[in-house]
Amino acid sequence: MPITVKSIQNHFKDVDLTFQVNPVTGDVAVKNDADAIKASIKNLLLTMNYERPFHPEIGSPIYSLLFEPATPVTATIIQTIIENVLSAFEPRAKVNFVQVDAQPDENSYTVTVNFSIINYFVPFTVTVLLQRLR
Repeated sequence: MPITVKSIQNHFKDVDLTFQVNPVTGDVAVKNDADAIKASIKNLLLTMNYERPFHPEIGSPIYSLLFEPATPVTATIIQTIIENVLSAFEPRAKVNFVQVDAQPDENSYTVTVNFSIINYFVPFTVTVLLQRLR
């Protein structure tokens, strides 16, 4: 008897923050499942603490580290912060690993987060470019 994997189609839904209109329904578009979690991870990493009104705890202090020298120590600190933020604020995903690659010539870091959706065993990857704003 073959084992079938149950689809998680449309198990998680989030509003698309680009606020594009769904051409069929005319309503705001939504992101489903892995796309919703990927967008949430990007938002958590790119949001600074105290940026969201009434929720100063949501976000990360990563931007303050982008003005530090691009060393392996700074990359390790960024990696630890990302793991802590995602474990605290994204309960739908289990982080498998976080890879932070420094790009000192561009004053940026490329962050790759590999995660699995809870109760689903296929890994997904999201890549975020962290760079200075000034």
